Amino acid sequence: MWLKDGKSHLYKKYYDECAKLGTKPISETKFRDGINAGNFKEMAERAGLCNICDEVGTQNWKKCAELIEMLSKEIAGLPTEDDIPAENEEFDEDSTTSRVTMVDLNDEDTENRSLNPLSVDSPVLMIEVGVPVPDFSDFLKRTTILKGHLLSNFSSKINTNNTCAFHCMAWLLNDKANCCKNHTQVCDECAQRFTLFDDLQATIFDSTLSMSRKYYYQEQVRKVQENLDVYIAQLVRGKYQRMKFMEEVVGLRPGKAVVVCDYMMKLLLHKFREPQRDWLGKKGVSGHGSMFFFKSEESEEIQVEIHDVFSNGDCTQNWYFTVSAFEATFNNFKSRHEDVKSIVILSDNGPHYHNTSVILWLTRLHETCSIHIERYSLFEAQKGKTSLDSHFATFKFATKGWMKRGNDLLTSEDIVDGTKEHLRGTHVYEIMIDRTKEPCSAKSLDKITSYADFTFKNDHTIDARELTNVGATLHLKKNKIKKLWPCYISTLCLSTGVTSEFDQSSAENVEPKFKKQKKGAQTKQLKVRNINTDPNASKINNNKCPSFNKVFLRKKPLQKYLNSRKCLERKKASKTLEEIKASIPVVQALELANDVRDVRFNSSEQLEGSNQE
Repeated sequence: MWLKDGKSHLYKKYYDECAKLGTKPISETKFRDGINAGNFKEMAERAGLCNICDEVGTQNWKKCAELIEMLSKEIAGLPTEDDIPAENEEFDEDSTTSRVTMVDLNDEDTENRSLNPLSVDSPVLMIEVGVPVPDFSDFLKRTTILKGHLLSNFSSKINTNNTCAFHCMAWLLNDKANCCKNHTQVCDECAQRFTLFDDLQATIFDSTLSMSRKYYYQEQVRKVQENLDVYIAQLVRGKYQRMKFMEEVVGLRPGKAVVVCDYMMKLLLHKFREPQRDWLGKKGVSGHGSMFFFKSEESEEIQVEIHDVFSNGDCTQNWYFTVSAFEATFNNFKSRHEDVKSIVILSDNGPHYHNTSVILWLTRLHETCSIHIERYSLFEAQKGKTSLDSHFATFKFATKGWMKRGNDLLTSEDIVDGTKEHLRGTHVYEIMIDRTKEPCSAKSLDKITSYADFTFKNDHTIDARELTNVGATLHLKKNKIKKLWPCYISTLCLSTGVTSEFDQSSAENVEPKFKKQKKGAQTKQLKVRNINTDPNASKINNNKCPSFNKVFLRKKPLQKYLNSRKCLERKKASKTLEEIKASIPVVQALELANDVRDVRFNSSEQLEGSNQE
């Protein structure tokens, strides 16, 4: 599903680009065929699952399947690998449960009255019936369907207001479930979240197992269902925060910027030709990336600028490393864009970001950087940082290309030179962190893990909420902030003392990530293109095989196909008379054509003679 969604997103970008250029795009089917033929690889590193997705997602589904299989074996009387828990004293092992049905008795029903153990005046009779054997393969199938639905369709269907309660964020995120939408629809696949476990509990209750084993299985099913609720909540929160991030980017105005921050996986330094004994025991270089989205008054388009900082000496990724990277990055960004006055920060909820020291430090950042922090939001793990993760993968590919060209990657200069002229709109430089000025950490805010959105007011106060515009607001006043961190809030030394190797003159020569266009330039360019070119023409048609009309996205795959053995064999097998004429002199072609005509005429005469005989 990830590959399918990636190709659809890529085709949408290609379609929009063709609309800007005024050209006719190819169909999505041909586009997908071209990607498969070109053997393209997305430059992205597939990192491991976060702790939440692993514990309440992957491991929980695995545990659910194992629980169903173990339950089916025990009901069938087969041995299981699970040890029977100690008997609980509150259960009476002499007691048994059975399924019965109630039959009404009348005066004429003498057969059932003779079986009635109750008094003669009893109007009903309870007759024990057999317990139906459940189909556990159906439970496994329903579990697989629910898992696939949550991984694919569920995330794409949920939105702010939906007629289905299972897909409505306003109903799912609020405790009081206040939603102005009438939920008239029900998603059958989402309803399996409840019916599946209700049927499992009913099957366990109706089984012939002992009371202790029934209690054990019921508790295990309840834990699986609770973990599933946590997993679904994480999916909803991640989608909601992603939507709020896109709203911030789309609603950008001149003078405001949105920055997405994340730590890069540590970069290992090594030589071009390195012996095997030097592979182990490496420390690595800590890197931190910041992707800025902003608008200038000269252009209506959103501009992107990336600052990748690294520390070759200090690799301890704690709150002080984070705020030092913030100070160096924001100061350098401000020196290049003085019109930016406010900023919104977004990052993941790792411990080096989601802590009291970082949040309280940001309250006085405007005194050192001349930038006002409007809000600091925390994404769910591995949510909302797709663009920055792709950039980190490109960064690693650039350093690998530097190594393949016979260069070493040992010093800070090697890292800068290895990525120079290979990353558009990116500034790579080293920072030196001064640990002598590191103060003691702040006291932890009570239940800080429950808050993921912090709004900074002009009066140096903070409003903490569960999500952006969701949940109750916790107002942190100045007195509360001073009690949490008295040694830093009251000090006059605000700077961390970080220094950087950022060169302002060389930064001006960095090619922007996207070409700037002035206001109105895009529409004029489209008009000129429509006049000078045919709107039905396409650039893709230039990369077409002249013999078999096979389309390629690029020229290199086309040349490779034309020189391949397969293409030559097809040409040789499909040569026509016209191709033979074009390849030999005209006289020879005419003689060959006459010979072919004579052969056909003679063969037709022989055929007529045989028919007459």
